[in-house]
Amino acid sequence: MISDRIERASLYHTAGGPASARVALALQKLASQEMEHWPTGRHALDGEAVFAIVDAYDSRPLESCFWEAHRNYIDVQYIVSGVEAMDVAPIEFAVESKPYDPGKDFAVFTVSDAHASRLVVTPGQFVIFFPTDVHRPCVAPNGIIAPVRKIVVKVRV
Repeated sequence: MISDRIERASLYHTAGGPASARVALALQKLASQEMEHWPTGRHALDGEAVFAIVDAYDSRPLESCFWEAHRNYIDVQYIVSGVEAMDVAPIEFAVESKPYDPGKDFAVFTVSDAHASRLVVTPGQFVIFFPTDVHRPCVAPNGIIAPVRKIVVKVRV
């Protein structure tokens, strides 16, 4: 997991395999801020290798959020407006509670609070969740439900 301000996104543009080039593309697009004005929905950046999901919703009470992980995609989550808490834990401390769905690249997990860390993510911040990170997004910080506009860039590993 990586968490930082979008102004420092260039620090993570590394030379390496295709996944790092795709993460660099995602961060460059987010840093340009052009996607912040795109309508909600799915937008291709590089076919199925890199695509963005622009979403607007209200943050949710903790009990209505769930732990998730992906096998084939890295999540680059970027807050455009609003505030959201995101919990993260290493996958080795998680127990799969809903089987992996290859069509949705998604599984649901249970995680002990002892292994979880919480990030409060504000506008201009991004968090990168790798397949080794179980994460619980969309949480209303301090239980205060409020509107959030977020872009999730899905990067194929």
